[in-house]
Amino acid sequence: MTRVRTVLTAMFLILVLAFSVVPLSAQYKEMYRLDNQVKDLPEQDAINTLATHLGMPADTLKREKAEYKSSIGQLYAAHQFAKLTGSDFKGVMADLQSGKSWGVVAKDRKIDMDKFSKDAKQLEDALKKAPRAAH
Repeated sequence: MTRVRTVLTAMFLILVLAFSVVPLSAQYKEMYRLDNQVKDLPEQDAINTLATHLGMPADTLKREKAEYKSSIGQLYAAHQFAKLTGSDFKGVMADLQSGKSWGVVAKDRKIDMDKFSKDAKQLEDALKKAPRAAH
């Protein structure tokens, strides 16, 4: 009976772990998709579209991108994490710079990954329609 209980407990823990980790990978998927979406866009066009989506100045995003050496996807994710938790961008970046992974930050901050993914999809659609600057 003890062996059966041990096996059942182990199976339960594996299921709990599997279902708690899978949603956290969404932020990586969304960042990857956004970064792929912008790879053929001039950087300023991508930043302008992100600025419009987030409702903030493009110059601020450009400065933050350089300061934190972030991709567009990472920049978006940090701002969206801050927005979803009512915190600030610098706090999210401080968590990441302290060595926490995106998944840990999302879990610690209790990010609603469904809202995050839905908003990322809206940004991805906007990037597809982004006006291209003349080169």
